[in-house]
Formats: sequence, C-alpha cells, structure tokens
Amino acid sequence: MILDWFKAGEAVLFAQEIVRDINILFPPVYQKGKAIPAKTYQKKFDGLIIRIRTFTSKLKLNIYKKANS
Repeated sequence: MILDWFKAGEAVLFAQEIVRDINILFPPVYQKGKAIPAKTYQKKFDGLIIRIRTFTSKLKLNIYKKANS
C-alpha cells in the first residue's frame, strides 16, 4: 500500500501522451506546415483539456507523482 504511493508510471505515460498530442496540435516552428483554422485548434485543445480533467478526477496525484510527470 505504501509502495503504491511511489508508482507514478500511469501518470508519466499519460503526461507523455498529452505532450505528444500537444506537439502534433502545435508543432515546433521548424515543423510547421499549412495553416489550420482556429476552430479546429480550439476543438482539439478542448478535447485535450477534457482528457486531462477526466484523468485527474480518476487518479488523484500525490506530490511524488506530480513531480515525476
């Protein structure tokens, strides 16, 4: 039970997934392609926020897990 406090793997994987999605949505300057309409950005960004809120409501992060993700 105490060791579960240190298991941050699920939070780290989720954070990596969100970072990958943000890099796809807002690519670095050197990777920019054609322009995407603002409504599309907003819709995708809203989807990311909903995923993050859902994840955080299911998995309460302690200070250790927050520091690792």
